[in-house]
Amino acid sequence: IADSDPDRIAERFEGRTVPNRLRVFPQFDVGSHVGDHPFDMGRPVFLAIDPGWTTYAILALQVKGSGHEAVVHVIDEVFGHNTTRDEIIFECQQRDWWSNVHPRDHVMDIAGKHHQPSGSTERDAWWQLTGLHIDVNYVKIEQGIDRLASFLKSTVAQDDGGQWVRTEPYTRLLVNRRCEELAHEFAMYQYPDNIAPEERRIPLDKWNHGLKALGYWLYHWWNMAGDPPQTLEAVFSAGEVA
Repeated sequence: IADSDPDRIAERFEGRTVPNRLRVFPQFDVGSHVGDHPFDMGRPVFLAIDPGWTTYAILALQVKGSGHEAVVHVIDEVFGHNTTRDEIIFECQQRDWWSNVHPRDHVMDIAGKHHQPSGSTERDAWWQLTGLHIDVNYVKIEQGIDRLASFLKSTVAQDDGGQWVRTEPYTRLLVNRRCEELAHEFAMYQYPDNIAPEERRIPLDKWNHGLKALGYWLYHWWNMAGDPPQTLEAVFSAGEVA
């Protein structure tokens, strides 16, 4: 037993709970990241979209602060299982935050560029039905994971010429407790257990629809270089609906 894995010993013989080392986002903690983070009527709402045949995921996001201190709030989720695009858009339009949805700066999976049997793309269909401009870009799975993981870390802002003032640890991603499916994905999304740790780069392709949508959006606007472009930062800072 001396050569056994310490976590396995703790779980099986000592009855202690141990973290799942296969989780893609072990940084996610319900106590730190989930709470009462509701819709703010004074701020614009942005959509992160992962269109799918069996699961269609949409996250409603708001941003407080800007630059290095920007905190992203996931205020709501709309998941459609074996539903149509029209039905899920209608569901979004019934939510209290729909009137604050910004006309642009939303992000969709690269599948949004693919032509549907009707002849139009998913992005074009959204434009026709809602008038929203949606960006569609290819984001590698690892890029989305790395960008999302960076927003889950506890951060202490540093003094940089008087620009940063925070001194207490804080996270840059907060999730409204009503987003139960997203929280469930954070708990379930994991790497395969039949591959050596150093080779676990691509997770299992399940329990990840909302997470992928969030990763697309964060990477699109912040990418791994740092801050969002000035155009979006101005929208965030203004706190007004265009």
